[in-house]
Amino acid sequence: MGWKPIHEAHAIDRVRILVQFNSPLTDKILTKAAAPATSKFQELGFEQLLRAESTIQGFMISVQPGPIVPEIAQNGWVLKRSSAGVLTEEAGFRDGVFGYMSTEYGRWENLATRFWDVFESSLSIALDSVDISSIKLEYWDRFVFDGQPASANLRDLLVTVDPVIPESAVTGAALWHSHSGWFENHNENVVLVNRNIDVIDEPSAEGPRRHCNIFTLVELRAAKAIDNVQNCKTTLEHLHRRSLALFGSSLAEAQRNNIGLNLADYLQ
Repeated sequence: MGWKPIHEAHAIDRVRILVQFNSPLTDKILTKAAAPATSKFQELGFEQLLRAESTIQGFMISVQPGPIVPEIAQNGWVLKRSSAGVLTEEAGFRDGVFGYMSTEYGRWENLATRFWDVFESSLSIALDSVDISSIKLEYWDRFVFDGQPASANLRDLLVTVDPVIPESAVTGAALWHSHSGWFENHNENVVLVNRNIDVIDEPSAEGPRRHCNIFTLVELRAAKAIDNVQNCKTTLEHLHRRSLALFGSSLAEAQRNNIGLNLADYLQ
């Protein structure tokens, strides 16, 4: 009985990377930038190629009474791959942001290689016309308690818990949510660090199961715009290390050992 990660080797439910531009791409440039991926989406392992919504907020003027339903321009593309009817991977090329999501995680090196296989050429083309204003890395991790929910003590999973959470909730008597965020500096850039913890009950064949979902977000907001792929790669590696340091420092040592996370590797 105790807390266990959702996978044998790690607790990661999904990962998302978002690359934001300092101004929207024109339709012509977006089409050109997305082409290296859209032209061979099946070769890259994706099953679907769909049009995507614009990230530009528009408005409509209507002479008819009643609510206005805006028309959203579809000027980008989304590549999707599923397994057993469940979305497992998505790559999006929109005018203001390129984004990637995966629910299949083995090692960071493998995920980063996959991201660059899909996006490197596209980003290189886009960066001839715009700069990157921010890069965001998000992790969703999940642990499940093997036992009665009321016995799910979060102190067996987490090193520290927000002191405003009642002790009775921490030790399993109630569900709770905690949100923490702050700003740091990295090479004269602002970095947003965010950690959310959700303690919830999910149904199962054996009855309700207590889950602890940990959301970790690290976003670099560039003081000087990122204008080449190599700088983007360096930034993403920093975000990965900072994210793992934050996640690892949140977990009890026994839990870090369970998933093979050596905290010292990410605190250097």
